[in-house]
Amino acid sequence: MKKPKISVIIPIYKVEKYIDRCINSVRNQTFQDIEILCVDDCSPDNSYRIVEKHAIKDPRIHLIRHTKNLGLGGARNTALRVASADYIASVDSDDFMLPNMLQRLWEETDNGWFDIVTCGFNRVDEKGNIIAFQNYPVITLINDDNDINIFSALNPAFWNKLWRKSLFTDNDIFFPLRLYFEDMPTTPRLLSKAKYIKVIEDRLYQYFIREESITTSYSAKHIIDYYHGFEVLLRFLEDNKILNRYKDDFIEYINSNMRFHSDNVISSNMEKADLEQYLRHLLMFKIAFLENRELLKHKNLGDLLILLKQRTVPSALEQKKKEIAEIEKEKYKTKEEHQKLLNRKKQEATKLQNLLTDKEKEATKLQNLLTDKEKEATKLQNLLTDKEKEATKLQNLLTDKEKEATKLQNLLTDKEQATINYHKSLERKKQEISKLQLEISKYIEKYRIFKQEKTEEILCIQKIGVTIFGIFIRPFCTKNQYFKLKKMPRRFFKDSKNSVAKFIGSILGVI
Repeated sequence: MKKPKISVIIPIYKVEKYIDRCINSVRNQTFQDIEILCVDDCSPDNSYRIVEKHAIKDPRIHLIRHTKNLGLGGARNTALRVASADYIASVDSDDFMLPNMLQRLWEETDNGWFDIVTCGFNRVDEKGNIIAFQNYPVITLINDDNDINIFSALNPAFWNKLWRKSLFTDNDIFFPLRLYFEDMPTTPRLLSKAKYIKVIEDRLYQYFIREESITTSYSAKHIIDYYHGFEVLLRFLEDNKILNRYKDDFIEYINSNMRFHSDNVISSNMEKADLEQYLRHLLMFKIAFLENRELLKHKNLGDLLILLKQRTVPSALEQKKKEIAEIEKEKYKTKEEHQKLLNRKKQEATKLQNLLTDKEKEATKLQNLLTDKEKEATKLQNLLTDKEKEATKLQNLLTDKEKEATKLQNLLTDKEQATINYHKSLERKKQEISKLQLEISKYIEKYRIFKQEKTEEILCIQKIGVTIFGIFIRPFCTKNQYFKLKKMPRRFFKDSKNSVAKFIGSILGVI
């Protein structure tokens, strides 16, 4: 038997009055390649007999009967597990489809590319008159790594969409049993697993409003079921490790559902006192769920019974207050310790500042002393230069005398006495020259000793200056920089990119 392209699910319970219209709307679809799965959830009326009559005429219709009532979600789950098509559509048994709904949804899948296709819908009365409608702008969504907001991308209704079946079966996502608003906790989970989603604006689904429907009746179970559904969603977010991604969106989803439900309750015919009490309980559930759910989620049956019997119940808010109080105490202690440390650092900084000021004064004195010594050295250098000039002149004079002596030596061939006298005169000149050379040597030695002393003084001043500079900058430099300053000051100041360091190095004469 050929596999159909779409499996249409119709849950059935107490809809004898409407089921015929619903089934006919599906049978008369322009898109015929379908199977129709009708699930009788132990309906107490004759609804299933009407389905049987249709099944005789149309072999696409299959009737499945529950032996136990599982609710709307359970009926849908039964059909999902036996559906043979790759795509799932659904219509509630009191609603109906326009004839081209399945055709339009199938066309928009682009031959099976899209995971979900959704359309608009009309709200109709008993006679089929449109009393309200909802349509959506045309849009295509691509959900890569949870890019979309799964709580607001689409309305949560199951019945105005075409779904890829594997979204349910491959991810083990099914409807909660016997729960009002079963679409609310199911659609966001499916959206998180879908990748390609399309929205069309056509209003193809006809949603019938009847007074006894779920959305127009209110009880304690409605409140409990809302938060049962929220719990299903929250566990899903935690298990799939996407709670941080969707935490704010989830809280807004709770708020939007509460707004929707409270607006419906207010517009109902409920007595004012009952209305206030209902909304009060609804709000208490909301506060308890948001504030204490984490505190209670791991409690077992025994723990829960103990807490219920206690006079006072622990509150996450109180626990949070205690934690905040402890944090404040720790912050106060830390603040005091920080203030003490800050005061010590200020005192140390003041001492260092005073020490730096003293060292700067000493450095100024040393700089002045160095300047004076440099002036003295300059004078000695000038004196040495003058002496060297005098020595040069004497040397030139000596050379001239030697030349004269040579001439006299040549002339004194037969004048020996003149030669002797000349030699005596020459000897005296040599003695004078020796004295001058000795005097020059003494001046040179004095200059060498003076220069050595000045060099040692300069080196001493440089070491003191480098040490002072090192003390000042030690807290601001790395260990390697400080080692370089101590062991290779000339290289440190020369390589430094800091203009102040360069200036201090030039003052100290290191560079």
